[in-house]
Amino acid sequence: MKNALSAAILLLCCYATSLWALPPQDEMRRLVLATEQAVKTQRWDDASRYLNHIEALKVEKKPDEYLFLRGRVMYHAGQLSEARDALDAYVVAAGQKGAHYTRALEMITAIDESQRAHSTLSSKKPVATIKATGDEQNLKQLEKLYLTNNPRDALISHLNSILATHAWTGGQRIQRPNARQGVRYRVSAGQAGQLLIQETRFDEHGQAAVSLSMMTVYGVSPLVRDDCLATRLECWVYDPRDDSPLFRMADNPDAAAQAARTLGELIRQMQHP
Repeated sequence: MKNALSAAILLLCCYATSLWALPPQDEMRRLVLATEQAVKTQRWDDASRYLNHIEALKVEKKPDEYLFLRGRVMYHAGQLSEARDALDAYVVAAGQKGAHYTRALEMITAIDESQRAHSTLSSKKPVATIKATGDEQNLKQLEKLYLTNNPRDALISHLNSILATHAWTGGQRIQRPNARQGVRYRVSAGQAGQLLIQETRFDEHGQAAVSLSMMTVYGVSPLVRDDCLATRLECWVYDPRDDSPLFRMADNPDAAAQAARTLGELIRQMQHP
């Protein structure tokens, strides 16, 4: 009788949860509105948390406002390269009729000026980079950005962000992050020492084929190679186990190098939990 009562309570709770859960598109719109309000009131940690929730939603297309808000939050966090990528994507997706078109262009100019000034004062060093040998200060910054106290989780979120922003969409110069074409990747942690890599390939009709592979990190070098083929408008990050192609990305050498360094640091962190 007691077991039956417990099962009934559990079933009721699950049923109630299903009633209260919003469909993904509605939940995404709710989170976009919440992000807008957080940005307006300068609650940047809340804004970053909402954006991370949006990123995790399984929806075909995110609204253009998401790209603009991501650009603003990344800009405030000092992640200028990612901010520029998000704002560029917003301008392309929304066009001149976009509600934030002018503001996005102004922010892109401000980022260019900031990066140009920085490059004249110091060596030309990419913003928000992860060194293969480990950089505790950068890891702490990523943990703050992705609202976690776990460096592994922060690195996974950062790598997924880079792969999503610089996805290969068929060798086009203008990247459209929400386009159902090319190939997408998403990385997650499996059991101890296992890295799961989900690959989604889109055919010419936009139909997706999903595959999953696993990398056991023990004994794997954290030095990950990347390369770009300008003639084909694509970059590659190579598998450190056998130097075979692993991630196919858009033609952006800085992004490919950052993805390679982040993957290398993630491997190092998983080898020494």
